[in-house]
Amino acid sequence: DPGAVFEGRQEKNDNLAVVLAVRDALEREGHDNLEVILTRENDTALELAEKEAFDGVLLDIMMPKMDGIQIYAVGGEFCPDTLLGNPDTAPDALIVADLGAARELKKRIPIELHASTQISGHNVEAAKMLASVGFSRMVCAREMSREDIAQFCKNSPIEAEVFVHGALCVCHSGQCLFSSLVGERSGNRGECAQPCRLPYGNGKYPLSLSDLSLSEHIGELIDSGVASLKIEGRMKSPAYVYEVTRIYRALLDGMRAPTREEEDRLAAV
Repeated sequence: DPGAVFEGRQEKNDNLAVVLAVRDALEREGHDNLEVILTRENDTALELAEKEAFDGVLLDIMMPKMDGIQIYAVGGEFCPDTLLGNPDTAPDALIVADLGAARELKKRIPIELHASTQISGHNVEAAKMLASVGFSRMVCAREMSREDIAQFCKNSPIEAEVFVHGALCVCHSGQCLFSSLVGERSGNRGECAQPCRLPYGNGKYPLSLSDLSLSEHIGELIDSGVASLKIEGRMKSPAYVYEVTRIYRALLDGMRAPTREEEDRLAAV
């Protein structure tokens, strides 16, 4: 069965708190098959590598690996050799947004590559090209319709990962330059400051879309052949991680739609 994915992009060192919150919740409730994506905000790979505590922080996050939990790392943000070279700490896959980097990574490291939404993959032709350079999964662009997703899963040579919950970009999926232009924080480097969420002019929010929620369509997505469900969690709290992943895990386990109480919790968190 597909696992629920939480993509946690937190400020500074909050990743540790996020992952520990997920781990504690899983241990308490006995859930498994959760995929956790770890990223870091506001730091380039070089800056992180120069920090004395860098390796120790990541080792604390990634060790020990729990049975049934997969850990994905965003390739451009942290991939020190000390992690990738150790089977006890290496992530299960790298999420990559650069085709040239993907080709070079595939030559050097025996690890799965997942195509980021920033690659803007919309169709089977994109999947064929991604497969040719070593990708095993594509994070589908948010603009794809249910019919697009079903056709993709039927004909694609690689897996499909689909956004099911969380913030929606007002721009073309994965290609927004708004934060980069107004705040010098590029969304394509994992640093989006979410200026589209701010009020403008008359105090209203003309660029802020309502959050996505496909909780009522879990069965349909699974029947279509989707391999993984992705929950957007940029700048969210550990409480958000716990509540949203707990509910989606229950929906996956039960192959059902959410109850009214679960819908209310998803709307409130």
